[in-house]
Amino acid sequence: MGIGRIRNVFKLYKGNLVAQILNLFVFFGAAHILPVESIGTYFIFIAIVTIIGSSLSFQMHLTLALPRSLKAKIENLYCGILILLMSNALFLLGVIISYFGIDFFINVDIDFKVWYFILPLSSLLFGLNLIGEHFYVANKKYSLITNVKVIRVIIFFSTALFFQYVLSSNYSLVLGYIGGQIAMVIIFYSRMFQIQIRKHFLKRVDLLLYTYYKSYIRILVYNSIVSPINIVSNQLPYIFLPILFDKGVTANYGMAFKTLLFPLMLFSQVYGQDFYVNASDVYKKSGSLLKLFYSEMNKLFRLAIIPFIVVFIVSPWFFKTVMGADWIMAGIFTRLILLWMFVNFIKTPLSSLISILHIQKKWLIFELIQLMVRLGVLGYSYVLVLNVNETLLFYASVSAIAGLVLMIIIYHSIKQYENKSI
Repeated sequence: MGIGRIRNVFKLYKGNLVAQILNLFVFFGAAHILPVESIGTYFIFIAIVTIIGSSLSFQMHLTLALPRSLKAKIENLYCGILILLMSNALFLLGVIISYFGIDFFINVDIDFKVWYFILPLSSLLFGLNLIGEHFYVANKKYSLITNVKVIRVIIFFSTALFFQYVLSSNYSLVLGYIGGQIAMVIIFYSRMFQIQIRKHFLKRVDLLLYTYYKSYIRILVYNSIVSPINIVSNQLPYIFLPILFDKGVTANYGMAFKTLLFPLMLFSQVYGQDFYVNASDVYKKSGSLLKLFYSEMNKLFRLAIIPFIVVFIVSPWFFKTVMGADWIMAGIFTRLILLWMFVNFIKTPLSSLISILHIQKKWLIFELIQLMVRLGVLGYSYVLVLNVNETLLFYASVSAIAGLVLMIIIYHSIKQYENKSI
């Protein structure tokens, strides 16, 4: 990877990286302060919000892809926000009806009913911030994104502490999340209105922008459909583990992923941005994508093997030492899903070839099948009454195989492309 390219990619991901590092320290502290069940509730909450937010905001990707000018882009952005508001209003109406209906027929614990109001608000904030982040990335305001994400984490932590110590709320982390998201919305959209009224900004009508989007509209359409499916698929453990087992299991799974595996996956995404640039250059120059595929897969394997072995060895000790004996299960879970994450580490950068080869249709079919298979695995585990370790190992093994299958699909697509080029 070239130093210049690393700097450019780091600018884009710096906000995520800094926010995740701060988040880790927050959760290290939370593990000593909060009950395991409260942290499990937070992970379940975040999974549901992510699914709802991405499902409602996928329309925004298409809305932002079509403008002929920067002015139209801003106008379409506001149309997208209106769609998101309407979608959440309908969702809120549905949950209010459900709230009163359930309350009328059966007694429901108040903690459960609170979710009917928290989830619509949180999904609305999530969607708005997703749109805002896309807007600022498109305009290369990377430092603003970084600063806003740091502010979000600080507000998240301080709000959570306030509700935990002053009000003794079981929803301290959830309320902290909402506080941080509200701060992001205020900063993102106050800045956006300032940008809109700048005349020089509105006069920048870029026809090349339209040409670019027109060339890649097929990619954007498929990505907009696949993205929610992929998110739902990846959030399944957070939804089903509390149903099959309990919130404590969910908390340990979430902590394992967040603490040790997410930084590795974030690096894989950053590496993938650089690989996409290299692969695009090779594609435009009619070079050998197959040779590049083999080369990058070999590099990623050698890059990952030692860190993943270290993670496998130290994970139970790490969680017990840093977070306490209550979290040793997170170290065990890390070992169980490590093969899946190892395959993902290699697969994630190579997946950028899907856009270059224009095989989004195959990708969509793959994601749908993977979602069905993962649901089947969790259902099968329930029928067989597997314990939590067996369930996670089964789920992770199937997911690792699915990752290998996607790499095989990419490999065969490269061969087909190069055979046609001869």
